Amino acid sequence: MDYKDSIEATARYVRLALPLMSQLEIPITPVNYAVWYNYVSGINKELKETIDSLREGGETFSEELNEKLYRRFLADKEETAGAAGKPESSPGKHSGRSGESERARGRIRVHGFRVRR
Repeated sequence: MDYKDSIEATARYVRLALPLMSQLEIPITPVNYAVWYNYVSGINKELKETIDSLREGGETFSEELNEKLYRRFLADKEETAGAAGKPESSPGKHSGRSGESERARGRIRVHGFRVRR
């Protein structure tokens, strides 16, 4: 991302991002803050649309979900390549509940993320 915002704009994004993160009970870590700074600034339209869809679906922004958002929309290509070798749970797989799919438990996929219906 190419950040060329003014001091006033970045201050506005801080005032928007931090209360929103607190409201959604998202720990204010560097990775999480990067996701939510980009969300409130609107600089990454696909990230904003994805988060809006997740919020509309009532999704809880867990540490895992925030990490996935970061990797998908913000991580440098080098970081993404390094993370590609890490095992990760597949959103389309069963949850461990015998014979019960994501769809059967009331979840659908939006922009590659699971969302409750």
